[in-house]
Amino acid sequence: MPDTIVFPSNAKLKEIEQELIPILTEEDELLKLFPVATEDTDDIQWEQADNYFGLQEVRGIDGQPSRVARTGFKKYRMEPGYYGEYIEITEKEITERRQPGTLGDTIDLSDLVYKRQEHLLSRRIDRQRKMIADLITTGKFTSTNALGQIIHTDEYKIKTFSAGTPWSNLATSTPLADIRAACIAAKLGQSVNFNQKAQIFINSTTLSYLLNNSNSADIGGKRLEGGATFNSVVDMNRILAANDLPQIVEYHEGWSANGSSYSTFIPNGKAVIIGARKTGVPVGRLTMTRNANNSGAAPGPYTMVWDSAVNGNNPVPRKIQVHDGFNGGIELWYGGAIISMSV
Repeated sequence: MPDTIVFPSNAKLKEIEQELIPILTEEDELLKLFPVATEDTDDIQWEQADNYFGLQEVRGIDGQPSRVARTGFKKYRMEPGYYGEYIEITEKEITERRQPGTLGDTIDLSDLVYKRQEHLLSRRIDRQRKMIADLITTGKFTSTNALGQIIHTDEYKIKTFSAGTPWSNLATSTPLADIRAACIAAKLGQSVNFNQKAQIFINSTTLSYLLNNSNSADIGGKRLEGGATFNSVVDMNRILAANDLPQIVEYHEGWSANGSSYSTFIPNGKAVIIGARKTGVPVGRLTMTRNANNSGAAPGPYTMVWDSAVNGNNPVPRKIQVHDGFNGGIELWYGGAIISMSV
């Protein structure tokens, strides 16, 4: 008798994935910083030109011009990590799907497969967002397995700044002066704008420190038109823009390991300034590389359904697995555009 259990094909899952990704990532500011791309390779390497320096030499009339050495390059390499997991549809779930008196009828598991696919896709996107957040806040990301062993890690050089007084000290901290000092120091020798075209990523807790600052010599002494106090991120950005300083992006997204605790991607007491490149290009990208689990080992994520009754050597108990994963990592092209502030 033909199998009466049906579920979506792998091709259909890829189609659904393309519909889900925009919904799950729409307007996500971290993924705008590091756009997701694919590259058909198992090893990412790139070169970055050194900054220009020096002043043009005086030649003098009838004098010979001086030769300037060409700008050098630094070579970088990103070794991809290999990520993947699955969720099962168990024998019990399959059995309970058939109603009494319907022997031989089709048992459609499509809705269960789609739910597991969305669950896995959400976990993949959260993993990628955490990699980006860890990199811009610490200069390093580390991925561990279930045993706590480090499986994938990478590190880049970024700029750092520490506030003299924590912003949580509302009466004496100087957030406005800190932001200005960090931007002035970072401008030197970089083709990056640290003005109001740049962005400051902070979570809602750190934003509350700014909005409640009472230091009259700093933000606490600022007023809007008509003497009004500032009460929102919009008001705060008007003050920063008036000082030609980066604009705040409130980012309180995060993840939960067990459903009872929540960790924000941008920790409390961290402010990350992302300078605006004068060429308009992003500071880097999240690259997904060649993957043997795709047809033709194509680059990009994989998603598939595996049925033990069809593919397994021992189909009892019958299990259906929904798989999702990707190979890749982060390319940081312009580390000088990032300032991680401990505030």
